[in-house]
Amino acid sequence: MFSIEYFIFCDFSVSFSVFFFECIDFAFVLLYNVGNMEHGEVGMKKLFVCDFDGTLYKKNNERHFRAIMEQVKKLKSGGHEFVVATGRPLHLLKPFFEDFENMFFISNDGALFSKGFEILYSHPIDKVMIKDNFGGYKGAFLAYGQCITYANYREKSVGFKLDEFYRGHVVGIDCVCEIPEDIYKVSFIGSKPKTDLIDKCWSSYGVTEYVAKGVSKGECLKIVQKALGFNEENTVVVGDGENDITMMRCADKSYAMMSASPKVKANAGKVTDNLLEILRGEM
Repeated sequence: MFSIEYFIFCDFSVSFSVFFFECIDFAFVLLYNVGNMEHGEVGMKKLFVCDFDGTLYKKNNERHFRAIMEQVKKLKSGGHEFVVATGRPLHLLKPFFEDFENMFFISNDGALFSKGFEILYSHPIDKVMIKDNFGGYKGAFLAYGQCITYANYREKSVGFKLDEFYRGHVVGIDCVCEIPEDIYKVSFIGSKPKTDLIDKCWSSYGVTEYVAKGVSKGECLKIVQKALGFNEENTVVVGDGENDITMMRCADKSYAMMSASPKVKANAGKVTDNLLEILRGEM
């Protein structure tokens, strides 16, 4: 027979064993989390999506741009992701990001998603449709490829200005059928063509730009979120243009720059005049 002392001893042994292993589990979890904190892996990872012109970059303010990009490095080292979203063609971003490897870009108003210059997603415009429907357009016409801007301009003065703006990445054409690569956006300089075959994404200073049907920064952002493992809950969007509104609808947190129009501000969660503060505060 077993004495009462034996059962008490056994009960103590079992209780001590459970307590011992619970302590080990706790210590393991603590060490794991401390290690993750050192690598920025505790808490919600965030996807920061930022418009370029007028938001991330402002002309004649290179120092502020560099300060923002230093903060971006900290974000990325902490496990967050950062995407530059712009209407610019991809080749016009290269001079600004030569010091930043593996930067993600949404360019051409959502027609391209890339990691650096490696294309991860694209939605080009049908060149045959452009030729058949806009071949007789009388004003200057631009088509944006991945690395080249193709221009059909009637006046030499316009051509010189375009070549200067696009940093020499301009090739003159007589017909869109001469373009050897996919095109992702087109611009009409002069009168606006009346069409529902392509979607207008931007218009100002006599220039109207179009992308393929269904293309927008917001639709591209949905693809980015899925590819990088994010959702609306952990996405932060900052922009200043009407072409940024579709992105704002894909994020729980969105900010419009103070310089934005009332329409853009109405679609954003908050208004800011300091992108650097936003990036620091959201970490």
